[in-house]
Amino acid sequence: NLPGATMSSRAGNIITYEDLRDQMSERLIKETKERHEDWSDKKIAEVAKAVSIASIEFMMLRQDAESIITFDMDEAMSFDGFTAPYLLYTVARIGSIEKKAKKKAKSAVAHLTHEKEAELLRKLSEYPEVIERAGLKFHISAIAVWVFELAQLFNEYYHDVRILDDEDLDRMRARLALIGAVRVTMKNGLKLLNIETLKEM
Repeated sequence: NLPGATMSSRAGNIITYEDLRDQMSERLIKETKERHEDWSDKKIAEVAKAVSIASIEFMMLRQDAESIITFDMDEAMSFDGFTAPYLLYTVARIGSIEKKAKKKAKSAVAHLTHEKEAELLRKLSEYPEVIERAGLKFHISAIAVWVFELAQLFNEYYHDVRILDDEDLDRMRARLALIGAVRVTMKNGLKLLNIETLKEM
């Protein structure tokens, strides 16, 4: 369905995939130009197209197959909430933090004592079970929900702790390893939904 109406070919109330993708790409090109004036037109177009396709795919796959889907373009392209842009931006943000880091990550759980770190570690440990359960029950939406929950936990963590400017070098390296694990796991989860992540947005 479309917001406020059911799609019907008889009534002429339809929108093709190509039209939807192109409308979303045009809007995203405009928004991306405003955020990245230094980017080339080619790069802007490529990112906008990738985000628009991801937005459509995620909006469809985040819901159970038995559900009636109402596709809201504004909601699908939002950078806040249960959407592809929110997830893609989270992955890109982690990549940016890792790129700025002057020290290499080092996995050392003993240095991860913040309560949010414990939550992230528990969440990451669920990944194999979530994938197995989604496959056994044919509910791919479970993967979308889980990746979103992981992204939420990371963003809460990002706002609560210091990572790059942590004075404790061992703890900083452990935190870099932790967020690196979050990025890789999110990337793998999204790939199972046929959604490719981006280095910059």
